[in-house]
Amino acid sequence: MGQTLVQGHPVTMEHFLIGALPMIFMPCVLIPFMCLRYETVSRELLQRNCAENEMVTWIQQLVTHCRLIQDYHREPWAVDEMDRRIAWHNKCIITSSEVICNNNYFGEWLTLLVILCWTLFGGKAVLDGDVTLGTFVAMMKIIKNTGEEWKNIYKTFLSIEEVLPGLAYITRVLNRPNELLRKKDHLDARVE
Repeated sequence: MGQTLVQGHPVTMEHFLIGALPMIFMPCVLIPFMCLRYETVSRELLQRNCAENEMVTWIQQLVTHCRLIQDYHREPWAVDEMDRRIAWHNKCIITSSEVICNNNYFGEWLTLLVILCWTLFGGKAVLDGDVTLGTFVAMMKIIKNTGEEWKNIYKTFLSIEEVLPGLAYITRVLNRPNELLRKKDHLDARVE
């Protein structure tokens, strides 16, 4: 059996494993991280959505009862209540944005960690003469590109995860009991 050569240098199983490291390591860390963070992300996004819904409801009530508030000179109360609700809404937005931002940076941090490991171990291998400098630089580029792709895949999953609480809310609202079946039965009875 012939030995595989790349630019005149033998390629060993160790080279293959080093090249496959980012492909194996990145998803093995990203997937459990997403699973661990799912509850936190869902809770913060749900709280942000609830705060947003409360704000919309409050503004609708305020506009509807604007004349009544003016007649009873309750403008200071309405302004204070609006300030309180705005502060709560902003706090929810900031908290959820922090969680999402940290999740987005995790892919970059993980890529940097893999590059650091390769710099340490690959650099030592170059110094020992086990790996050529060209192979070291090429592997660094491969690790960086692989890390970028996994980071993009991870961000896509985070985008999907970000819309799940809102989608669950819409699904609950659309699946509430309604009057359509009763009205249909009533119309069917009238037709007969």
